[in-house]
Amino acid sequence: MFGGGLGGGEAGYATTNGTVQVKWSGNSSWWIIRTEESYNGQRAGGQFLSWFSSSAFGGTNYSNIPVGGVTYVEEPGAFATDNSIYFGLWAVGKSFAICAWTSVNLDGYTPAYQMVGDPFVTR
Repeated sequence: MFGGGLGGGEAGYATTNGTVQVKWSGNSSWWIIRTEESYNGQRAGGQFLSWFSSSAFGGTNYSNIPVGGVTYVEEPGAFATDNSIYFGLWAVGKSFAICAWTSVNLDGYTPAYQMVGDPFVTR
């Protein structure tokens, strides 16, 4: 599970050019990701394309990519996703869809929330 607070100039943590900032090892498969980074879900300039690239997070042949990620395509505001719900539900074996949609902070301003990945996968 990764709930990075990386933003701005640090958006390349899933680096695919050989310079790895975050690298998984050991039994790191079947994990989910989210950041509070605004616009991380935009196709142009967003981060989620690098999250799901073949060499993301120091892997090869898609070995280290997440099975799902919560992204935003506009300014989500603070706490757009409740991390304790999102990662807590994942830890107890709920599906990615349940984790993602249950954790949306509907009291906040989250105009463009999306989940990327297999909605039925579980840990």
